[in-house]
Amino acid sequence: MNLVFIITVAFGRSAQIARCLLEFHPDIPIEKHVIVQAHYPIDTERNNEEIRLIVDSYEKHCNSPVELWDPGGDIGSAQSQNWALKQLGLRDDDAWINLDGDSTCRDPHWMGAMQQVLEKEPKCAFVSLNSPMVQNFVRGPFEEKHVHGWLGEFRIGIQNRPMPFNMTMWRGSFINQIGEFAQVGPQWGEL
Repeated sequence: MNLVFIITVAFGRSAQIARCLLEFHPDIPIEKHVIVQAHYPIDTERNNEEIRLIVDSYEKHCNSPVELWDPGGDIGSAQSQNWALKQLGLRDDDAWINLDGDSTCRDPHWMGAMQQVLEKEPKCAFVSLNSPMVQNFVRGPFEEKHVHGWLGEFRIGIQNRPMPFNMTMWRGSFINQIGEFAQVGPQWGEL
């Protein structure tokens, strides 16, 4: 894996975005963290300004480059990610992480674990964390597999049906192959 990028679509209250960023501590080298100003539709002007201030402060205290990018309006989660990926020029051997603005993970090695799985499983397109929210959508059993790598051994579950994801590492070649994420409609979050 070459470069790892992070995209956070800032669609939510500024306090929610601040919590996500405050609890985010990368455990692998990050090329760039892009926060997309998503124009949350409640008190938009104030919320956008607060997010700008949060990102400015966050950038001063994190260990990797952070930038706030603005597509000019609320274009939806998937389209915000597509827009940012085009700006980044994602290559096949790169990876990117969707850090959902309303999610956190307290395990300090979650990104390293995802990277390890993608390195050990070349046919794997993406790896997503399991969470209580995701568990509500699981349909049928997971196929279980063990992956051994530089962080130790991980037990992974492979789901053969669509399910939601929120903290996910994607292989650049997969995104480049499919072109972009399909979105149900304008200002829509689900793929």
